[in-house]
Amino acid sequence: MLSPNAAAADICAIASTIIWSTAIIPPIIVAYRTKTRDSHGLSPWCILLWALGALLYAPYSIIQDLHLPIIVQQHLFYVLTCITLVQCLRYAKSYSRIQASCVFAGLIVFFAVFDVGSIFAGRKAKATGFEGIVDAFEYGACLADVLGLLPQFVLIWRNKRVALVSIVFFIMDVVGCVCCILSLFLRPRLDVPAFVFYLSLCILDVGILVLAAILNPLASQRPAHDPRRSLDTMGDLPYSGETSDDNLGDSKEVQIDVAASVDDSKTDTIHTTTNQPPSDYA
Repeated sequence: MLSPNAAAADICAIASTIIWSTAIIPPIIVAYRTKTRDSHGLSPWCILLWALGALLYAPYSIIQDLHLPIIVQQHLFYVLTCITLVQCLRYAKSYSRIQASCVFAGLIVFFAVFDVGSIFAGRKAKATGFEGIVDAFEYGACLADVLGLLPQFVLIWRNKRVALVSIVFFIMDVVGCVCCILSLFLRPRLDVPAFVFYLSLCILDVGILVLAAILNPLASQRPAHDPRRSLDTMGDLPYSGETSDDNLGDSKEVQIDVAASVDDSKTDTIHTTTNQPPSDYA
């Protein structure tokens, strides 16, 4: 156990806040530029569960009087995950800007109401000795964040590689987890559930990076026409190879129809030329 040091704990907490807050910004920018939800390399289900985790952990961090940077980070992370979710609706479900803005505003209002109500209820429960109710927020957030990485593993298995923007994200996520763990150890009392939470995330993030080290070199040996090679620069596949095969099949059918039409046109021209009498016929 490290010696308690409030200043060092604050520095580590601030560092984790900055890292986590900026880690999700590159996927948001990439998705905005490409106008597709799949370009950010993160599963939409992963983002949804992380938003749920932030929804639960934000009031818990205030009830337990954790470091201010951690409190700010959880609230900011929820806002950023909501932006990513709205991007999914905007680009994948063809929501208009007004519809997407209304959804975003609704998510923020719901979060504000839930956050304030949970803080008052949690503090009252803590004062009356019902610590289990407060702990339920943390365990729920931990479960949501851990389960949120499972769809990401499924996405990686389907694409047989890890998108470059995802690698950057998870490297920053690991560093943020390490900073938070150090911050917890520098406090007078170790918050064991929080330690387990950040440690679990760190282990899963490292697992994704290990998969990237194994799968990406193998993926680079694929044929040039394999659509999964596009993950080197952007993000995920448009969906999978099935859509590409269907489009390819439709393209071939169109080419065959055009070729048949050209052949019929040539045949009609030959018949017309053969049956037409000479111009000097008397």
